[in-house]
Amino acid sequence: PLTKTGASGSGPVKDALKGVREGHKIFVQDIPILLRKKHKMSDSDIQKEMAYLMEERDRVTRLVEELGKVRDSVLQSKLTTAQ
Repeated sequence: PLTKTGASGSGPVKDALKGVREGHKIFVQDIPILLRKKHKMSDSDIQKEMAYLMEERDRVTRLVEELGKVRDSVLQSKLTTAQ
């Protein structure tokens, strides 16, 4: 995986990889521990909740991508009209 490459990168690349590692730890370790302790959820309920969150993240990502396409279309239309 990207986070285990032996390549040395620039500062921003190293920072980005560090962020990916930290985000991964939060998602796969910290959140399940919190759900188990605070909300007394079983492992299967945690897995269901995490799967739901991943599906919603994907849905939001698609919506944001579509909004970007609409924005690009509007901007292109304005540029074409202005000429």
